[in-house]
Amino acid sequence: MTKSITKVIAALGVVAGLGVAVLPLSSYADSKDVTVQITIEATTGTVNPGCTTASDSGGAGEIIEADCSMTGSSNTGVKISIADKDSNLNLVGNQSPTPENIPALSATANLSDAQFDPANLGTSVPSGGAWGFKFVVGASTNLTTQGNYGNWNGITASDVVVAQSPNATVGVDMAGSKFSFRAVTPPSQAPGIYTDVVVVTVDTLP
Repeated sequence: MTKSITKVIAALGVVAGLGVAVLPLSSYADSKDVTVQITIEATTGTVNPGCTTASDSGGAGEIIEADCSMTGSSNTGVKISIADKDSNLNLVGNQSPTPENIPALSATANLSDAQFDPANLGTSVPSGGAWGFKFVVGASTNLTTQGNYGNWNGITASDVVVAQSPNATVGVDMAGSKFSFRAVTPPSQAPGIYTDVVVVTVDTLP
């Protein structure tokens, strides 16, 4: 009886081996690198935001996230705004001759970290993937996040205020505050470098 069982297991082992041998090589391929580069341009705001670039890379189908830390300070209260530099809100790839895009989230997406995840492609995240940003306030007691910008939302072509001081006469140190940018892509996303330029403005309150 033992010999019979051994023979059956051996036969199954051969079948399994053959099955693996005929699977396409793509089934074992490594994830494809997608690099997201966000360039931040300071405008003529009254305070230097100290936030210039954000870059990260990872495999297609993974979370790719980069932070841009604020370092400026002001003797009075401030408001912090962000906008896309132009009307193209996508992260644009460097593929040639036809670049691929990672589209922006809806400006009112208001997604939590758990919702803005590859596991949610086709539900809270568009099936083709998306990118977005959120703002995290540091230790300053005179700066608070505005609206839903503590969660993930999409960039817009016009300024939106993401954080502001409730008290105009109290100074602000922006150290520890940051913009976080995240791209969530499907496994089919073409490898490449995807970029967009956004404008961060920090103005003192009147």
